[in-house]
Amino acid sequence: MSHTILLVQKTQAASSKTYIECASVAVAMDEVIKMYEDHLKNKYPNKERIEFDVNEVLDMVYNLPDCAALV
Repeated sequence: MSHTILLVQKTQAASSKTYIECASVAVAMDEVIKMYEDHLKNKYPNKERIEFDVNEVLDMVYNLPDCAALV
């Protein structure tokens, strides 16, 4: 297990920079997926079930102003 810190900037605003401490790389990747799930819940608040695939998660990550993992 490798302690992992996710550094994320969700918008162009410097104030959107945040970090998440995780016990392992796997937990950090779960956090990335959770970020996407939260985004979908906000975008589609009335939907009970939302399906997505890994490519959609990767698109979100690639479009973030900044995202890094320190392992």
